[in-house]
Amino acid sequence: MRCAYLSFQPFLDPLATGQTLASAAMLDAVSALADVVLVCLTPSDDLQETSRLLRQRFPAVCAVELVGYRPRVPRRTKLRYAFRCLPASLGALDSAEIRRVVAEIHRDRSIDVVHYDLMTWLHVHPDPSAPTVCSAHDCYSLAYRVKARFARGPVEWAGQLIKALAFERFERRYLRRADVVHMVSAEDVRYLRDRGIGGVLRAVNMPIEDRWLVSRRDGPPLGRNVLTSGFHSYPCYGTGLLRFLRGVWPPQAARFSDATLTVHSTHSTPDTEAAVRVAPRATLIGTVPDFASLFADHGFFAHPLLGGTGQKNRLAIALAQGACCLATDAAVSGMGLAPFEDYLPLGDLSERDAAVLGAALGDRELAATVAANGRRRIASEFSTTVVGKRLVDLYREAIELHVKPPC
Repeated sequence: MRCAYLSFQPFLDPLATGQTLASAAMLDAVSALADVVLVCLTPSDDLQETSRLLRQRFPAVCAVELVGYRPRVPRRTKLRYAFRCLPASLGALDSAEIRRVVAEIHRDRSIDVVHYDLMTWLHVHPDPSAPTVCSAHDCYSLAYRVKARFARGPVEWAGQLIKALAFERFERRYLRRADVVHMVSAEDVRYLRDRGIGGVLRAVNMPIEDRWLVSRRDGPPLGRNVLTSGFHSYPCYGTGLLRFLRGVWPPQAARFSDATLTVHSTHSTPDTEAAVRVAPRATLIGTVPDFASLFADHGFFAHPLLGGTGQKNRLAIALAQGACCLATDAAVSGMGLAPFEDYLPLGDLSERDAAVLGAALGDRELAATVAANGRRRIASEFSTTVVGKRLVDLYREAIELHVKPPC
């Protein structure tokens, strides 16, 4: 099977996070099982060197094709999309050159299936076209509705709701253009169907890179070092962290004299910084080159997230690295994890949840068991090998649906 994998992720960014890491792992997964042509949009002017580096990063792909583009959307284009009640971010793909390249790929008879790694690609999807699978890392309209619930004031609330409505308009209009839409969460699939947004929607986990499944280094027995990580400028992260620092952490810091908390914040705020300064034995750190340097020294990972959609890569990496994880319902949504087995559940991040953290810190056997269960779950359901096979199955389904459309 020959697949064209279309992406505009900054794969070569040394500090790549979020969707970039997820798309890279997905590309690793499918290129091990199919002949993959990577078609990547890039702002780089040195296409030859960029191609060499991408081949080095993804040695299993059979070819790399690069297309130059500028990710910044002009103001005039933003206004045009706003007038049409569509997301302005679509303008990044709206060029004659990108449309020409995408159309040529779909006309290439050697390509069996086209895989878009983000749903915004569907804006330039030609019709008729080759069998197509489109991955949606999360449901954007739902994500912005969740952000609106945590808005700090009516202006921010209105802005998030407008974005939600724009993306819902996009989802209604464009998701049907793909033969199969790959969602990473069954909850996102249910949301789209409940809103009457049709199409062939399939929930398949997003893989994590195999390097995260490598066993943690040998070291001392599980200590009481707790790590939390997030984009704390986002209210659903920042508010959750503040509640954790005020209600959950202090009682256990007082109970265990050797307990420490590391707050990894790529986007901190004055409120979160001030809260960390007054929290007992808590340390705030910024951007790090590799999450592995953090997890090697922390036996526990707390994810006090109050809202979100899709898959949480930080939590998946913590589980894969063998940390005992504590997480809210929002943090585990869509991942299919079993509470009290794969992770320990946190509620509203009040004093009641301090007992959950205390149980984990005070019972080494419990913590080790939960950590081992979580790591096994990630290895069995989120590895590139497992997810790659499921994605190739989606390719086959897309080919069948494209040849034999449903009645």
